[in-house]
Amino acid sequence: MAIAGGRLDVLIFHSNSSHQFLDSCGLTSLIRLASARVSNNDRALAGTGLGLLVLNEACSQVTCASATVSKLATNGTVSGTLSVPHAFSLLTGPQGAVVTFSAGHMSLVRLGA
Repeated sequence: MAIAGGRLDVLIFHSNSSHQFLDSCGLTSLIRLASARVSNNDRALAGTGLGLLVLNEACSQVTCASATVSKLATNGTVSGTLSVPHAFSLLTGPQGAVVTFSAGHMSLVRLGA
C-alpha cells in the first residue's frame, strides 16, 4: 500500500482472479478510480518523489538475486527498471530507497533522479 500522486495504491489479488492487480483509490473517498493487472511477482509499493515504485521478486525466498525496482504507472506498466540484487523492502521518501539483505548484512540503497 502506498500514497502517490494524490491516490492510495494497493497491490491486491481480486477474489475472482488468480492475478494480482494495482487498485488506485481516491484519498478522500477511497473509491476505486482504476484497476490494472500487474505482475504476480510484485511484492511492495512505495510512494516517492520519483513516483510510485514497485519491488519485483521472481522467486519465493525473502530476497532474490534477480530483484528489480521499477516506476509503476496506474495502468500497470513499468518503466526505468533497476536491478537491485537481494532487495528486501522499499522505503517511502523524496527519492525513495531500497533495503537489501545478503550474507547477514542489511544495506540501504538510495534512489535518485
